[in-house]
Amino acid sequence: IVQHDALTVMKLSYMTWSARWISIWLQNAVLHHVNLTAAYGCLLLTVALTNLAALWYFFRVFFRLTPARALLAAAGFYAAWLAAINSPSEEFYWLTEVIEYNLPLSELLLLVSLLYQACRVASASRWYYAAIAVLSFAIPGQHEIAGSFLCAVLLIGVVAARIGKISARPWYLSLAFAVPSVAIVMLSASNAIRAAHEHRSFFDTAHLGHWIASAAQDGLLWLTHPQILLLACC
Repeated sequence: IVQHDALTVMKLSYMTWSARWISIWLQNAVLHHVNLTAAYGCLLLTVALTNLAALWYFFRVFFRLTPARALLAAAGFYAAWLAAINSPSEEFYWLTEVIEYNLPLSELLLLVSLLYQACRVASASRWYYAAIAVLSFAIPGQHEIAGSFLCAVLLIGVVAARIGKISARPWYLSLAFAVPSVAIVMLSASNAIRAAHEHRSFFDTAHLGHWIASAAQDGLLWLTHPQILLLACC
């Protein structure tokens, strides 16, 4: 079996199978340097801790909670999410799946919190803007759904900033890095190949209504889950 380095695997995957180039590179970079059997639990725990840390920062920034209360809120939300997932084997214990889905969620929470902070302070430091640029470019490269969602959030943020007559400079910066990154993912050769085999058309508009309805139904089912409702009441 030919063993390629992480960069080569990323290139091959981008051209033939998956456009999530940053996730592919990260997975292979990690797996090339650790014993997967011995480190599997630690790697899963690391991703879980990034989720908790991002939730803690989100609650700390948006709701101005004390560190202890922000941690309590983050732990409660994360526990409710764990209790509500339908397939723990895929959504929590499958390492590559967790890296592709959960790390972008952590970065989305961190990015939105940084954008909020940058708009609140009179003169944000260069580190704020550097972190916003890096995260905005990295998130779409890890998962196309996270990238599309990020662009939607940024567009709403820009409109809200214009209506509220506040500085939207950080939001424009984020959008300037997110849109090209989404384009890199969406226009990859691998997506075209998979679309040709699976849907026969890259833009499968015939099923668009069904997909939107299915996504809305899944979202409503999640929101009405007992654990989520209980957490909302708390």
